[in-house]
Amino acid sequence: MRKKADASGKTTAQQLKEAAVIAFGKYGYEGATVRTIARMANLTAGQITANFGSKENLFNEIIMDIHAETCSHFDPIIGEYEYLKRAGKLTSEDAWRMIEMIVDAQIDYMSAPDNLWRVQIMNVHMFNESLPISANLARFTVEKIEMLLARLLLEVFQNKRFLHARTVSRAVNGAIITFAEHPDLLYNEVLTSQHKQANEWMKGYLKNYIMGSLRGEAARPADPE
Repeated sequence: MRKKADASGKTTAQQLKEAAVIAFGKYGYEGATVRTIARMANLTAGQITANFGSKENLFNEIIMDIHAETCSHFDPIIGEYEYLKRAGKLTSEDAWRMIEMIVDAQIDYMSAPDNLWRVQIMNVHMFNESLPISANLARFTVEKIEMLLARLLLEVFQNKRFLHARTVSRAVNGAIITFAEHPDLLYNEVLTSQHKQANEWMKGYLKNYIMGSLRGEAARPADPE
């Protein structure tokens, strides 16, 4: 039975999840021990068992939380795309608008420091076959974003194959993750500033670079067969 919230308003389960996200992100599933997670949460190893039953169950809940959060961001875009596509009303302007929405959502998510460990978990664990259920869900979550962007890119990439659009989509996702992991790729004096404007500058710079690259790729003739 999970304990009630403490003075901070967080339940024991929430405290353990927050610590576990950092531990799994830093050390991987195998490296993040029950004792390490408990110590980071200022709790005991027994409380992990009491709240989740096992480290594996705790990890699976984190993966499910990330998947649910991903769905909340991208399912509305998927719904709009599928509706317009089925109705024969999808225009190039619609596709570009939704592409920009996807890029904005990804950059906003990646630019939040607390989310970096979640990204690490997803991108590493989707290749971990020792926990097949959560690995499959991790793969599905990542592919949900990449596939949606690829389908929209196919609408604006004239005479180009789906594999081309999927490759570009994966490159976009990888570029955003890289900037999140290595902020020193931009000017350190800007990124280390505590002012909100600096973070907005970084996000705007990255978005403009990506959208400009995508529009340039859309205008480029398809490679000959």
